[in-house]
Amino acid sequence: MIFYFVCTGNTCRSPMAETLFNEKYKDIKEMFHAESFGLFPDSSVANKNSVKVMEELGHNLLGFTPSSIEDKKPELYDLILTMTVDQRNYLRAMDYKNVYTLKEFAGEESFNIEDPYGQNIEIYRNVRNEIDSLMETLYYRLVEWDQS
Repeated sequence: MIFYFVCTGNTCRSPMAETLFNEKYKDIKEMFHAESFGLFPDSSVANKNSVKVMEELGHNLLGFTPSSIEDKKPELYDLILTMTVDQRNYLRAMDYKNVYTLKEFAGEESFNIEDPYGQNIEIYRNVRNEIDSLMETLYYRLVEWDQS
């Protein structure tokens, strides 16, 4: 199963989510593989604070290159997980199927993950930790979803 994490610029939240999931579940990448894109990418590198907070957990985002949906093959995806309701609604309005917010798919009550862009490093850590805390639940929901 290939699925996408989506945020606005593909420089903060979605690359963190992609890396956290793929590193945590690297032994089952044949079963589940995450990629990411931004709705409106405007950079050629990951945000420096995203790089820093991911390095704190031993993950390297230095070689990450933001991409847009045009860079992906939408016909290959099984699921799209956005960081906000607005992003989810935008993609649904473009007629993409199986689009949910990450928190919605994980069964959380609130659906948005704050955009840390332009904020201090502590906000990036909080966002990273919030996304990381969803990864195990996400894995089990993916298993359920894939079997349905």
